[in-house]
Amino acid sequence: MNTRILFPFALLALTACNGGASAPDPAKQTAATEAVKLFAETCIAADGNPARVAQWAAAANIPPMTADELGKLPFGMMEVDLQQAWRLERGGTAFYLSTGAGACSVKTERADEAAARAQFTALAGQNSGSRQTVLRADHTTSSPFPFKQLSYAWVMPQGDTETVLTANTSVSDQVPVQLALIFTHRPRAAGSVTSN
Repeated sequence: MNTRILFPFALLALTACNGGASAPDPAKQTAATEAVKLFAETCIAADGNPARVAQWAAAANIPPMTADELGKLPFGMMEVDLQQAWRLERGGTAFYLSTGAGACSVKTERADEAAARAQFTALAGQNSGSRQTVLRADHTTSSPFPFKQLSYAWVMPQGDTETVLTANTSVSDQVPVQLALIFTHRPRAAGSVTSN
């Protein structure tokens, strides 16, 4: 499992406890939809490039978060290698767009896990020329809080790198973010799939 991708959730293990599943919440389902759309518009459209993500934010008149604003976020909400972050609202829900060393992410505090995973899987599976979509990980854990990680790789026939799309989700109300969508590039992996 990619430790960099898991870091924000691993930090939460110090403070989070188990949360129970509940009936679908329309507001959380909408938040999941908007998060996946925002991820496609920003991280994917920019190919994870921090400068291009910043250009998107500037064109949308979204100022970067200040150090003071970032300091007020819950512990573990942002990666330790954060370069820049933006807070925006859609439909009354706050979303956090951020870039770091070789990564781009979209997070939201509350989102429906089932809706997020279904829409994320549909997005990852979209065809683009000769690109292949490969399931790289589908992990589930219940301790110290319910957490799922779903990762797909976009692999081209040629080249030594792959694009990895990851959805970290939790149904716990004790975590700062129930949905984190992460875009990274990494050296091309073997065709194996990991799950548990």
